[in-house]
Amino acid sequence: MKLNFFFHRIRKYLLRGAPVFAAAALGLSSPALAQLMVTDLNGGVTADELAQSLAGSGVTISNVTFTGAPQAAGSFSGGNGIIGFSDGIILGSGSVSSVPGPNDEDGVTTDFGGPGDAALDPLTGGFPTQDAAVLEFDFVPQGGSVSFLYVFTSDEYNEFVASEFNDVFAFFVNGTNCALVGSDPVSINTINNGNPFGVGPSSHPELFINNDLEDGGGSIDTEMDGLTRVLTCTATVNSGATNHMKLAIADVSDGILDANVFLQAGSLSACEPQAEICNGLDDDCDGVVDNGCTGAGGALIEGAGCSLRPGSSGSAGLTGGS
Repeated sequence: MKLNFFFHRIRKYLLRGAPVFAAAALGLSSPALAQLMVTDLNGGVTADELAQSLAGSGVTISNVTFTGAPQAAGSFSGGNGIIGFSDGIILGSGSVSSVPGPNDEDGVTTDFGGPGDAALDPLTGGFPTQDAAVLEFDFVPQGGSVSFLYVFTSDEYNEFVASEFNDVFAFFVNGTNCALVGSDPVSINTINNGNPFGVGPSSHPELFINNDLEDGGGSIDTEMDGLTRVLTCTATVNSGATNHMKLAIADVSDGILDANVFLQAGSLSACEPQAEICNGLDDDCDGVVDNGCTGAGGALIEGAGCSLRPGSSGSAGLTGGS
């Protein structure tokens, strides 16, 4: 570990403050002024309920298991205007109850001292994982493709972008990770706006939202210092048969400074891919409704391969990584 990283990391760790640490360690809720509400596995929600809440159209779920600290998984509500969707489930490398805002601490952390996950290790660039939280289940889709929506957040932003503290997660569908940006796993080092923020080399900054107090952020009502825009995971599956999903997140290189992933309730849906036309439907099952394509005079353009164009109405700018 580089010496300057070591001292900066200890500084950010200590800046988190005793009240935040105590709440995280005990699994308590954040102050009432936060709109985001989180209930972890110690608060009455079960792992089966978390998985079942993801099921959308054409998907049934069974055989649910969870591995990790009970404080590292839960349900959430009140996410509109913060995460990008209202409710769903959250997995974290620390206590998920410390995620709601306001963002008044620069280093929120819970180090459980738990093991990492062997499936995540190859995605980190050679650095070990720790404090893994893993939700697994079988599912039967009525279609050859599934998709769901998610957001990645972390308190590693922005100081530890392009470092070995590359907290990582993955959504393995039948063993293949679909949480990608281009061909790379979504992580601190693959979606950011550089280090120093706005100055250093960046990676997919169009998908990153800054909330770091030291970089002019803090207005988003979460303790996390950075988050992605709403991303879409899309995967090919075996229609009408049992498939397997593994949702996993972990710290990398050490166990401090938390990362979390939010998944939208009811967004795990099945689809049978067809040729795309601009009809207001997701015909090709890519997670994007390819409508709003306009030509001269605003006329609607229809046809196979239609996609959103710059300046058109739609939500393509809020999704990615499919």
